[in-house]
Amino acid sequence: MRTLADSLFMPSVQSGCSPLRKIVPWQRWGQRGGIDFNRATLESRDHLILADNLTLLEFLPDSCVDLIYIDPPFATGKRRESPQGDDGPDGFEDSWDNPDEFVAWLAPRLTHLWRILSESGSIIIHLDTRAVHNVRVWCDENFGQSNWENEIIWHYTGGGRSRKRFSRKHDVLLWYSKSPKRIFNIDAIREPYEPTSGYAKGGIVSKKGKKYMPHPDGKPADDVWDIPIVNPMSSERTPYPTQKPLRLIKRIVAALSSEGQVVMDAFSGSGTTALACRNLGRRFICCDDNPDAIGITLERLHEKNHDTQQPAVVSYGMYRMMYADDHIALKLASRLVSEGLRIQADEPPAIIRPSWSDSNNPPFPLNAGDAIVDIRSLLL
Repeated sequence: MRTLADSLFMPSVQSGCSPLRKIVPWQRWGQRGGIDFNRATLESRDHLILADNLTLLEFLPDSCVDLIYIDPPFATGKRRESPQGDDGPDGFEDSWDNPDEFVAWLAPRLTHLWRILSESGSIIIHLDTRAVHNVRVWCDENFGQSNWENEIIWHYTGGGRSRKRFSRKHDVLLWYSKSPKRIFNIDAIREPYEPTSGYAKGGIVSKKGKKYMPHPDGKPADDVWDIPIVNPMSSERTPYPTQKPLRLIKRIVAALSSEGQVVMDAFSGSGTTALACRNLGRRFICCDDNPDAIGITLERLHEKNHDTQQPAVVSYGMYRMMYADDHIALKLASRLVSEGLRIQADEPPAIIRPSWSDSNNPPFPLNAGDAIVDIRSLLL
């Protein structure tokens, strides 16, 4: 008969091995054995990854994804917390106040992201005014200025207004492509013509007499995008900090990838990229090192009926323990370290209580009472 301890070890051991045999650091929740992130694997199923993204990126093969969108910390110099405070999901650190230190932290991640990008692929780096110029200098030097395509301005309204300066109401999206063969679907993101547009009503005639008629789907988008932020009262709103609007991410995915291609978000947060990909028929691999981010993403996919095929949830150094109170969680975590990994640790492993642990309606397929044991520091 399986015990509670088996539920910890079973997803992690190779097929046919005893739970006391050394386990693999990469585990797919609910199945035995590790996982190989090759191109065929990524094209066959969606993936949610609970891990430090650098650990994942070092593991991924070359040219395995077709579009990368990242929304990393903005170097705000403070921790970002849920708008719900202590009642919401755990936030994340954004404590850099030195742009050079921020770029040094981001650089190895960007290097691997460029490596795993396919020849027809693009990368979008979403930042604000604090560090975008520093990051762009690095990208020009390492990606090549010839691969820079656009500096897209996302303009939004909402929030307070400054009386000391012009209100800062835009973010910057840096677009770099891997080669001239990159995907660009301009017709997928056309916008309606202005109601007063004479061209929209009857077209125009050139000096040579050639008549140009308006496109039935509207005008091509330019590099300034007016898209509202997610209203606090919107049904789209989640309790996760720094959530980006679905409309924004869908525009990026639609324009820079094709149906069936693989899209990566290495700082997935509230899961908007995963939702956009499900809406548009793309595969996704979304990574975050916060268990609450994984839970919120699963919940959003389930609420929108986009969970007909559950994404594979894979983690590195963080193991899910079902229905485990603090005493049992610590006991099992210690056994995992000593017997599963055969590591002599001076201190007990860290136990994380994700927000769904206390929920009356946890996101499928998670359970109230779940705990996460974090042993990443022991795997270094």
